[in-house]
Amino acid sequence: MKNVNYFNYFFVGFPVFFCLLATFNIGFISIAMLALIPTGIFQVIIGIKMLVDEPQDKNLKIYVVSVFLFFISLVVISKLELYNFLNYVLFGVPPILAFYLSILIYKKAHQ
Repeated sequence: MKNVNYFNYFFVGFPVFFCLLATFNIGFISIAMLALIPTGIFQVIIGIKMLVDEPQDKNLKIYVVSVFLFFISLVVISKLELYNFLNYVLFGVPPILAFYLSILIYKKAHQ
């Protein structure tokens, strides 16, 4: 689990690193945005794998259901064309989910 924790540090830190570099050269912001894709994929896969390994863990269930609801809400908002709602409300959900899973991984790695 400690290796997963280190990989999580890498995947979460990668976009942050390029955002910091964007203060010097704005071109790095596009790399940071592209780096969010593997970060999200890694976190969703690890979250689901952790839930499969520990199906009774309430916190992992909350994470997976939250991710599922987030993607369902994206589809619903897209179909109803409520793009302003998407911009203002759902913009902060992925960082919150990433932070929540990072805490769960950290706790499990240091048990």
